[in-house]
Amino acid sequence: MRGSTHRTSRRIGTLASLALGVAAAMFSVTPTASASDGAGGYHSCTVRSDGTLWCWGQNSTGQLGVGDEVDHSEAVRVGTLSTWSQVASAAYHNCAIKTDGTLWCWGYNSFGQLGVGDEVDRSEPVQVGSLNTWKKVVSGGYHTCGLQTDGSLWCWGDGYYGQLGNGSKSGASVPVRAGSADDWADVEGGVRHTCAIKTDGTLWCWGFNFVGQIGIGNLTNQVKPVQVGTDTWARVSPGGYGSTCGIKTDGTLWCWGSVAVSRFDSPALENALTPVQESTRTTTWSRVGTGWNHACATRTDGTLWCWGANDTGQLGNGDTADRYVPGQETTGSTLWNGVTAGSTHTCATRTDGSVWCWGNNAYGQAGNGDTKVQVKPTPVDFAVR
Repeated sequence: MRGSTHRTSRRIGTLASLALGVAAAMFSVTPTASASDGAGGYHSCTVRSDGTLWCWGQNSTGQLGVGDEVDHSEAVRVGTLSTWSQVASAAYHNCAIKTDGTLWCWGYNSFGQLGVGDEVDRSEPVQVGSLNTWKKVVSGGYHTCGLQTDGSLWCWGDGYYGQLGNGSKSGASVPVRAGSADDWADVEGGVRHTCAIKTDGTLWCWGFNFVGQIGIGNLTNQVKPVQVGTDTWARVSPGGYGSTCGIKTDGTLWCWGSVAVSRFDSPALENALTPVQESTRTTTWSRVGTGWNHACATRTDGTLWCWGANDTGQLGNGDTADRYVPGQETTGSTLWNGVTAGSTHTCATRTDGSVWCWGNNAYGQAGNGDTKVQVKPTPVDFAVR
């Protein structure tokens, strides 16, 4: 295990990277019956409909899971198995679930976020414990959470801001119970905060709250799950720097926290401490992905819309101008069925199973074979070379 001095220096270094735009954790969408995707800080991963797992982009800590630390600008296959069902990407690590319900993680591990009892980085997937009852996994900046089939919720890794939800600010290198409830239906992880939805549709968040990203009307960090309002929610996406977005069961879209995401063309420049509805008042939103300072969402008609910061083309609208109301991406496709936002890039899936990425591409995280900024959606290259 790494010594405390080394761990502290790694924390300083990684939080410095975070300040430059390391991703929101989550990316869990379903383009086909058995596939999911994830956009991390400067890398991306996907489980294709045939159960194979692929990653691309930055690989400085082995986060691509292919046994080395070499960046890849095209998708590379992780191992030879075709039994993967879901993957979640964080800043520098990933976790995935197999069809047998087992959980596997790899990449950066200085805070124990791989959940294997130590702080040693891994460049290939390693199993977390021996349970085969994992239903969903989400990766935060330097923490991870998983939902089990019995409705219990578990988290591990960095807990400095309370993002593990276990009532303390202590980290954990193995899964620890988040709260005591056993009626959790969904969970999503942000860089330093976490949100989850219960079976009754209520929304709960915890962790870092310095700009109101918990959504409870104050700026106090929370070490246990706290309820966000009294409404019922269908989806939630905690993001990076300090933002969260969610879709209620009535199909409306709301965001809170960082002004870059929650402003919605309001003259007010303050961060939103409670959920704010997007300005079009549309009631057909279906999925949402929240990044560092931008967000994207799909509608039930299959269209895709983005807003917020756009300095590297992460909105996919053909330029680099910021926008504070949702704008449609350039292709005008009506086939989008999933989206996630990394730090400054975005990936989305279509109903034909294809994966598209755009925005910051310095490490090849757009997956199209080069490292040029992409201001429009481009298909990921899965060619085997």
